Amino acid sequence: KPDIKLSGKTVSIKFKEALKPQTTYTIHFGEAVKDLHEGNLFKDYPYSFSTGDHLDTLNLTGKVLNADDKKPVADLFVSLYTASDSVFALPCQQAPDHIAKTDKEGTVSFHGLPDHRFLVFALQDMNSNLYYDLPNEKVAFLDTLVAPSDSVSFTLYAFTEIDTTQMLLES
Repeated sequence: KPDIKLSGKTVSIKFKEALKPQTTYTIHFGEAVKDLHEGNLFKDYPYSFSTGDHLDTLNLTGKVLNADDKKPVADLFVSLYTASDSVFALPCQQAPDHIAKTDKEGTVSFHGLPDHRFLVFALQDMNSNLYYDLPNEKVAFLDTLVAPSDSVSFTLYAFTEIDTTQMLLES
């Protein structure tokens, strides 16, 4: 989470951690930027920069639906983790490589992605730490890795884990 300061017409963003080399970063301003003359919002304005000699340009879009009623789920964090040997342990142990939030229609978009395969994981992060570590946090994930392109889209079905420990004791 960077430090963001506004001073007149200038926005300053300072990252607390070191930026990775040869990496494209995209900051989504949501509805925070507007035209100073007419006040028109620049909705979902992205700003991209690179620590290398090129910008990554691949895209990935998706939708998150509630597993119970198939209704869109708003305000869920959707994370991308670069594929590795221990890929399914990542949401519990490591911060995501890319993150975005679903809109009111449950839609999420990633821009400026590299040509990698990713684990897609969604989380209702109730304690604001970007890790799946509370049993009552709503989650969703794809069971396969996905590679970004302009034609790839995914659908996730969010659910809350059921505590089976108590159910076994009551049986």
